[in-house]
Amino acid sequence: MMALSPTEIELIKAAMNLGTLFVVFLAMLYLGYRLALHAGPGFIKYAAAFIAAQEKQAAAISEVKDAIRDYVTADNNEHREILLGLQVLAKMMEELKTAVEDK
Repeated sequence: MMALSPTEIELIKAAMNLGTLFVVFLAMLYLGYRLALHAGPGFIKYAAAFIAAQEKQAAAISEVKDAIRDYVTADNNEHREILLGLQVLAKMMEELKTAVEDK
């Protein structure tokens, strides 16, 4: 038989002093290990699906941001065209007024 080191002997003495608490700890450790083996792969699969869904949501939000930016840009361009048209109309009206006054 192999001789135990002093550290191992102290560990065995501590385990014997703990008694039931040590047995419960070992049982909980074993059950946790079994749970990790059983539920771990499933948890990783669902975590991967969750991450993929988050990535799709981020891409959709980015597309919405781009669509809103494009809409605002187009709307601003339309307003600029309207203002430019009003300026041209005002200038034409001023020229018409001057032409009528001169006659």
